Amino acid sequence: MASNPGSTSNKKSSIYKPLRAVKWFCYRYWWLVLLSFLLFLLLFFLFCNNRHSNISIRCDAERQVQQQLNTIDELLANCCGCQQVQIPDTTHPPMGTLIDSGLITITLLWQTIDDLDLAVQEPSGNLIWYKNNSIHSASGGFLDIDMNRADPLSETPVEHIVYRNEPPHGRYKVLVTYYKKNSSATNVPYDVHVKIGNSYKLLHGFHSVASKTTTIYEFDYP
Repeated sequence: MASNPGSTSNKKSSIYKPLRAVKWFCYRYWWLVLLSFLLFLLLFFLFCNNRHSNISIRCDAERQVQQQLNTIDELLANCCGCQQVQIPDTTHPPMGTLIDSGLITITLLWQTIDDLDLAVQEPSGNLIWYKNNSIHSASGGFLDIDMNRADPLSETPVEHIVYRNEPPHGRYKVLVTYYKKNSSATNVPYDVHVKIGNSYKLLHGFHSVASKTTTIYEFDYP
């Protein structure tokens, strides 16, 4: 059966008609097409620029937070040169730890050649330490030995602060200073023995930062 030429022509006309309409619209309203294109570019630029700006701001904020966290970690690592753990009182101190015994006897022991210093702050605020080791304080307390201050250096040093006479009443502070680093040890562990009358306490700590002073213990007398 022969095809109908008129139907084929109608199909082609239906296809080209929308294309001619678009072509006519673009030709007639070229300025609107151009304006729409420019508006699209403007919106695209604003959107992408804002998105990248937000990402940049967010990344900068994250970096600042991380830097602050790193700074806090460093401060925490350096501000606490000594950590202490208190254990319950015992009846008798280990043999050989108290060279000179008094009404109050405080002993510092460690096992490196580093220079640690023992000090006691009295209720009046007076400080008994190595600079007063040759002079009895008005209260009667004194530092009777100061080790690893100079050669020869000992690997088993010990320091004492002793009150043979009645000590002043009030609040006392026991301090340990990492005065000078003489070894390659990262941490310098130490023990502090505190004997007050018949009571006895042993405390442990360590220093890791030179020139740092830590209050290891406080007590009231009597």
